[in-house]
Amino acid sequence: MNSFRALRRLLFWLLGLPLLVLLLVLAALGFAVTTELGFRSLLALAERVMPGQLQVGAVSGRLLGPLRIEALHYQNGPLKLVLANGDLDWQPSDLLSGELNITRLHFNGLEVQLPPGDSTPSSSEPLVLPDIHLPLAVIINDLQGRALSIQPPDAEPIQIDAVNFKVRTEADRLSIEVLEAWTPQGELHLSGRLNPIGSYPLQLRFDGQIITPEYGTLTSQGEISGELSDRLQFIQTITGVAALDVHGEVRQPLTSQPTWLVQAKLKIADLKPFVPELAGQSLTGQFDAQGVLTQFQGQGKIATTLPELGAATLNFSAAGNDQSLKLNELRLITANRPLMLTAQGEVQFAELRFDASGQWRSLVWPLVGSPQIESAQGEFAVKGTAQDYQFRLAADVQGPEIPKGRWTLNGQGSDQAVHDVTLSGQTLEGRIEGNANVAWLPTVRWQAALSGVGLNPGAQWPDAPGTLNLRLKSDGVLEGGVPKANVLLKN
Repeated sequence: MNSFRALRRLLFWLLGLPLLVLLLVLAALGFAVTTELGFRSLLALAERVMPGQLQVGAVSGRLLGPLRIEALHYQNGPLKLVLANGDLDWQPSDLLSGELNITRLHFNGLEVQLPPGDSTPSSSEPLVLPDIHLPLAVIINDLQGRALSIQPPDAEPIQIDAVNFKVRTEADRLSIEVLEAWTPQGELHLSGRLNPIGSYPLQLRFDGQIITPEYGTLTSQGEISGELSDRLQFIQTITGVAALDVHGEVRQPLTSQPTWLVQAKLKIADLKPFVPELAGQSLTGQFDAQGVLTQFQGQGKIATTLPELGAATLNFSAAGNDQSLKLNELRLITANRPLMLTAQGEVQFAELRFDASGQWRSLVWPLVGSPQIESAQGEFAVKGTAQDYQFRLAADVQGPEIPKGRWTLNGQGSDQAVHDVTLSGQTLEGRIEGNANVAWLPTVRWQAALSGVGLNPGAQWPDAPGTLNLRLKSDGVLEGGVPKANVLLKN
């Protein structure tokens, strides 16, 4: 009998002790989530076991809601988070019906300092998006934030005055009812849907305003639609001092080599905000480009009316990447004049090395009124860097007081001087040759020579016929704004 009682007592403890432990755990959890003192105890535990440093100035309420936190500071290495205050309220009973319902989440004075990114080279493999099936439906009815500051590494902080957010999930779909943000530079309003499964189909609509000190407020609206892992299409319209319509698409946006194309139309009714001297003049433009990642090619056209030229059209085509830009053609044509200017060139960004050339015909100056200089045709070329470049110019030149002639100019230069400059001209039935070296840094100084052979002034001025040979030499320096020069002229 005593053995039976001992066995029964042992079974009671073996079965009752786990149940007692479970009841104690449930009681502790209930105490933690239903009382303010319990929540304070959870915070104290978190401050001891969490990596980094966590400090909370004051709390009130309970984890079941409503709850308020003030003066929260957390730092883990370069990651830093500061929160002035925050309020949370939710409906725990909705968990029984499979919903996480946050009725209120307000925070103020949030500062986030982000750690440096991972320096590991990105993989060339396309990003594979996982199918996300939430175990609960999530509803956020009222999220509001004020005075946000996000500090990316090695960049200016992002200041957000206010943000509002209202979202829900249902049937594997994320519905953004409201996402609004206000910053010192403007505001954004966004709504739409995203299905985080398969190819991630989405449709987002947005509108907003951009505040600029020079051009006032610009209004924008648009839409992004498509599939995040396959193809995205976008349209956007910007209105204000200028009207810009943009549409395009991006294919395979999650791969290392996404392809894209974009088309845009620009219309400016009055150029005064951009160029005050062109007040009352309009401008239109259209552009289209396509490419792969940073590599592109495109073309466009700009049409306007200028006081000096009248109606003018600028056509251009270009190609490039993140290392260089090549201008295949730049062509200026005027409707009321025979003027035409074409140019082409290339620039390497690393050294700012350039190579440009161009041609013109029927060029006059000034562009309005009686021309003082006319050039029936000409061409130019320049290549090198700002510290070391070569240039060449050849042109037919004439004017009321300028004898008709063919001139060529060649030389080399830097950002401080030009040297080995040679001038050659065929004019007045003779020839003119010259050379020069000119510096403007650290001081202005020059050395030049000019010679003429077989020149007949009567070819331009009939009252002064004859033959003229000349030699001219000059050197000098500019000291204190006063030129000091030596000049030698031989006839």
